[in-house]
Amino acid sequence: MLTFIFWLIGLPFFTFHSFYEGPKLILFFVGGFFLAVYLLINSRKLKDIINRCDYFYYLFLAVLTFASLLGIHPVESILGGSYRHQGVLFFFTLWLVMKFIQMLDNKKRNFLSFILTISIFLESLVLIMQKLFNFSLVNDRPIGTVGEANAAAIFIAIGLYFVIKTFQSEKIRGLIKWIFLSIMFLAILLSGSRTALLVVLLNIFLFRKEIFEGINVKKGYLITIYLILIGSSLFVITKAFMARKNLLFEDRFLYYELGIKEYLKRPWFGYGAESEEIIYNQAFKIAEMPLEGMVVERSHNLILSLLLWSGRIGLVSFCLWVIFEILELIKNKKKERLKILLLFFLFSMLQPLWLVHFLLLVLIFKL
Repeated sequence: MLTFIFWLIGLPFFTFHSFYEGPKLILFFVGGFFLAVYLLINSRKLKDIINRCDYFYYLFLAVLTFASLLGIHPVESILGGSYRHQGVLFFFTLWLVMKFIQMLDNKKRNFLSFILTISIFLESLVLIMQKLFNFSLVNDRPIGTVGEANAAAIFIAIGLYFVIKTFQSEKIRGLIKWIFLSIMFLAILLSGSRTALLVVLLNIFLFRKEIFEGINVKKGYLITIYLILIGSSLFVITKAFMARKNLLFEDRFLYYELGIKEYLKRPWFGYGAESEEIIYNQAFKIAEMPLEGMVVERSHNLILSLLLWSGRIGLVSFCLWVIFEILELIKNKKKERLKILLLFFLFSMLQPLWLVHFLLLVLIFKL
């Protein structure tokens, strides 16, 4: 059990030279194989934790598999081609992770939550060190161990919830919590990620009670802290907007426009998993718009990506799974997680999801 916990939490930090997502996925699939063996050996326990959420996830996997087999590159769609390798095998391995988390007892769940908090804090330190010492920067922005500034910053911004929940109540915990949150916020500021700053500000607002729990802060100081956070965030966001060029391959509205046109050609089952690189290459050619040597392999919108991968049927099945997971959270008196889910899906409408983000999603649902 502990081996799998450290494997899961260690995934965000696994890199090889200048490769980031690929090595993580290799370790993810290797660990997933051993996890599958473990679950088969403990099949009786596995049967006990199968619930209605799993049936809708099976439906999503079935639709995605069917769409992939009929899609534009079946083998790549099943195994996971392109840069992020999020094929059918990827989503099956995610299911294995969900079942593993459900099999943990409360003591191990608390340990997993604590180790996750430490890993998010360490990722924050990596971003800060990269920026301060001027290494592993892309366009003068730190990319952490995730490999992309926005992806690393969002990992920290969404993970802020787990830090808040880990350090609660007692004064000493309140102080440690503030140290952790301050370093995380600094890392996000230095990343220059507009989406992450938006998410973290909403996070601070939605969880303001939990953040200030365990530490005495007068109302005047509280207002000052809020103003500093908002002011510094707006400064970084404005600076980022002014500094970045309006490049063709970074135009989200163009992604949406071209993606919707391609979706309407195959609306029911789409083109198969990990098909967007081919779809957008063809769409940009038809529109006679040069990509300047760049590759567009995501629509930067989870809903549109699901429509392109598995059509209307796939999107509906995925949404049903999410809805029933939410109902389980409500049933288990974990309504506070709905707030972080809202922020997660807000982010998913603006940025592509990496392995670390999907891991956070299943941890929100199952931990």
